[in-house]
Amino acid sequence: MIYTLCWEENNFVRDIKVNRAQKIAETITVLKDGSILPPDLDIEKIRIFSKRKGEYINKKASYEQEEIFQGDILYIR
Repeated sequence: MIYTLCWEENNFVRDIKVNRAQKIAETITVLKDGSILPPDLDIEKIRIFSKRKGEYINKKASYEQEEIFQGDILYIR
């Protein structure tokens, strides 16, 4: 599944390919570990907003559990 991850604060926009069973926070951790996102980004303090759903989603859940689909746009806030 491919979705777009945006972080307006840092002008970050990336298409991300993930397994639907992966937890959203795990993706953020992988991106931090790979130096794609800043290593000092505190996962506990950010929120993830789904543009399609129009609401914040649980970052500790999987993409499947949060009903995130191919082509969705998620924002780090």
